Amino acid sequence: MSAAAESVARKPFGPSPCNTCRRKVRCAAEQFGCNAFVLYSLHEVPERWALAPRQPTRELYERAMAVKPRVFGRRREIVEEEQGVDE
Repeated sequence: MSAAAESVARKPFGPSPCNTCRRKVRCAAEQFGCNAFVLYSLHEVPERWALAPRQPTRELYERAMAVKPRVFGRRREIVEEEQGVDE
């Protein structure tokens, strides 16, 4: 399974744009992504990425993979630790 397919599988909330896409297998095999996948990786709501174009390219895939996963809850503490901020 490619990184894109694994990323989609690990998302903690609801459906992904790839679930119903006819290009799903090709994109996973060739590591392609579309604007809908980029928005999905940015944690946008389904209503937003459902309207995005589905024209996959390698560049869009790389943009989606460059997104750092969100850390819910302790995000501020983690960022401060990484930056060396002391309270």
